Amino acid sequence: MGFIFFAVTISYYGLSYGAAALPGNLYVNNGINGIVETLAYIVLMYAMPYIGRRVLTGGTFFFGGAMCLICGLLLEFGTNAAMIAAAKWLSFAGKFFISGAFG
Repeated sequence: MGFIFFAVTISYYGLSYGAAALPGNLYVNNGINGIVETLAYIVLMYAMPYIGRRVLTGGTFFFGGAMCLICGLLLEFGTNAAMIAAAKWLSFAGKFFISGAFG
């Protein structure tokens, strides 16, 4: 549990503070990050009674990690603007899931 908490905390703050490194406007990226985080808390709060805590926690860990991994690969090896834009939006999707796991 200690390792999982450490990993989620590092991922959460890495995505929060790393919005400046994403392509595009710094302020727009931070605004989208805030909206995505708030949306994650609201959606997962209302989904908890229907889906269950274990499934939601495991799903947010899995999908958050997958989105961040794909985003990192696209940012590293992306050759055109479409791949870079996809990486940016996958970063926001990863922020959604990591915020859910963090919350």
